[in-house]
Amino acid sequence: MMEVTAIMADAIGETEYAGTLRDRHQKAKEEWNQFFVDPESGRTKNLEGLIVHSQSSYATPLNFNVFSEKNKLKAEAYLAELVKEPSTSNTKPDGTRVTYPMREGALGGFGMNSEQVTEDFLPYTITTGFSGTPNILPSLSRGGKVDEAYKLFSSTDYTSWLYPVTKGATSIWERWNGFKAAFKENNENRMNSFNHFALGAVGQWMYEFQLGITTDHQNGEAGYKHFVLQPQVAGTFESLSGSYESNNGKIYSSWTSDGQGNMISYKATVPANTSATLYLPMGIEGEDSLKPIKGVEFKGIGQRNGIKVGTYELSSGTFEFNLKDGTVKVKTF
Repeated sequence: MMEVTAIMADAIGETEYAGTLRDRHQKAKEEWNQFFVDPESGRTKNLEGLIVHSQSSYATPLNFNVFSEKNKLKAEAYLAELVKEPSTSNTKPDGTRVTYPMREGALGGFGMNSEQVTEDFLPYTITTGFSGTPNILPSLSRGGKVDEAYKLFSSTDYTSWLYPVTKGATSIWERWNGFKAAFKENNENRMNSFNHFALGAVGQWMYEFQLGITTDHQNGEAGYKHFVLQPQVAGTFESLSGSYESNNGKIYSSWTSDGQGNMISYKATVPANTSATLYLPMGIEGEDSLKPIKGVEFKGIGQRNGIKVGTYELSSGTFEFNLKDGTVKVKTF
C-alpha cells in the first residue's frame, strides 16, 4: 500500500510525501525479506523460523512486490515448481514434510486443510484458498512462467477452476470441494455458496494477461488514456478474443496461435484519443522486419514480464499484426 500510495502522491504533486512513503516502503520490504525468507534456500518461512513452502506463500508476496530482487527469481521458480508438483508443498529442502494444524474447512477460505497437508495433489492443481487464489496466475505470468499459468488455468482435475464445470457447475463455487460438501450428513452445508466471487478472481488474469489489456501505473499511466497491451500465448489454445469498456472507449484484443504456444496473428483496437504500448511475444532477431506504417512505431526488442517481446507504440485505430518466419507485417482498418 505504501508503494501504491507513493505513486498516487506523485500524481497530485505531493512529491515530498511520495519520497517519504518510498523510503518507508523500502525499509519495510527489507525487513519483510529478513524475517520471512530463509537466506540459505530462499524459501519462505514463518516468524518461528519454520519453512512455509506453498503456492500461497510465494504467489501472494510476488503479486504484492514484496520479495527483494535477490529473492524474487527463486520465489518465481518455487511457485512454478509447486504448480507443477503441488504435492511437494510444505517440504524442507531435503524433501521432508512439515505439517501445521489448520482450521477445519480451510480448503475454500484459506488453502489446504489439516487432512490435505499430507495428501497427494495432482499436477497443475490449486492448493490456495481465498487469499492466495487471486495472486497465483498473475505471479506466474509476471515471472514469465506462461506455460505453467495456462496449464493450471485449463486443468479440470480436483482442485481447479474447471473441475466444477465437470460436475455441471455454471458459476464459481465458494469451496473447491463444494460438490462433496453439499451432500454432507444432516445437511451440514455451511460456507458453501455455489455462486461466489472470491475464487472467480481468475477473471482478472484472463483480461490482464491472456488478452493483455492492462495499464502501466508504475510509470504514471492510468485511466487507459495510454495503456498497455501484452497478450500471452501458451498451451493448446488456438485463439482468444475479448474487449474492455474503458472510460475512453472499447479496447479490443484478439490473437491466434499454432496451438503450440506460438502467436500467428494479433489484432487490437485502440480507442480514439488514446494510445497504447504493445508488447508482442515474438522471437524476432532483426529490427527492420516491420515496414513503416501510419499509427505504428517499432521501438525494438526487449523483455517484459520475463519473456522476449517486440515493442510497438500504437496511436488510435485498429491494427492487425501477422507473424511469420521471424517477420512482422501490419495492416490497419
